[in-house]
Amino acid sequence: SEPKKKEKILQHGPQNAVSPMHTGVVYPIPLSCGKCYIGQTGRCINDGAREHAASLKGTAAGHLAAHWRTCQCSVAFKSTTILARNNNPHAREMLEALAIEEHAKDCVSTPSITIHKKERQYLRNVTPQTRARACGGLV
Repeated sequence: SEPKKKEKILQHGPQNAVSPMHTGVVYPIPLSCGKCYIGQTGRCINDGAREHAASLKGTAAGHLAAHWRTCQCSVAFKSTTILARNNNPHAREMLEALAIEEHAKDCVSTPSITIHKKERQYLRNVTPQTRARACGGLV
């Protein structure tokens, strides 16, 4: 039942999804249906995971909560990984948008910003080190 499922999520939720104090990251949260949620945060990733878990309890309108309410899949907070790191919020938004676009058919998120075609081509074709410099820091 839905109340039991929500209780289970809270019991086995995002406690220490990844090591503490990972800030300035782009991350995917895997879902049991095969899809994922991709987001970015300048704060501790575990704080964001806790907030996403809390959104599943109520009527929040976020992409993860909306998908979960219709699909009823499991959210694998503890399997959250880090795709990229960058302390610059604009760079993180670019990296998030690129990751969402690259996983479009399997992603329940929408990007915070739009990346233009030439920016997308450039970011996809450069080495990780060059991508890091283009985005203003570490990737």
